[in-house]
Amino acid sequence: MVAAPKVMRLAGPPAKPVADRRPDRAPWGFTLIELLITLAVIGILATVAYPTYREHVFRARRSEAFSALSAVVQAQERWRAGHSRYAPSLEALGLQAYSSPGQHYQIELQNDDTRGNSHFMAIARPSGVQRADTRCAQMRMGIQGTQLLRTASDSQGSDTSRLCWPS
Repeated sequence: MVAAPKVMRLAGPPAKPVADRRPDRAPWGFTLIELLITLAVIGILATVAYPTYREHVFRARRSEAFSALSAVVQAQERWRAGHSRYAPSLEALGLQAYSSPGQHYQIELQNDDTRGNSHFMAIARPSGVQRADTRCAQMRMGIQGTQLLRTASDSQGSDTSRLCWPS
């Protein structure tokens, strides 16, 4: 009689017969449908949340324009304390090619000599990624007579001062 060949088993727990396996136990992991539903929900949430997030980033960067324009107004007032009028240019104030601290706005100065230099206007124009902020495409701060003026306009030229400047 011929002996049956020996079957080698790999190390590990003994295999359970098919009848001993428990069919009531759920398999581990996720199904493809569950993953697709999760991705769809994440996509919908991102679609709703991203525009709001972007608007908050624009609003935060507008504070750079406010800070830079305030610095120009203060420099102009210091200049006028020693001179009879406001400085004609940013260069006279020592601010060549001035931009906001985070480089999101370029600052320029308008000084109208026809009114006896009793006023000026500093203008912040967005640059770089901030150009996408069409709501506040131009922010202005200046002195007219004895009043501090703060104005803003969108990319179409409409007045958006209430939206762009903090209250």
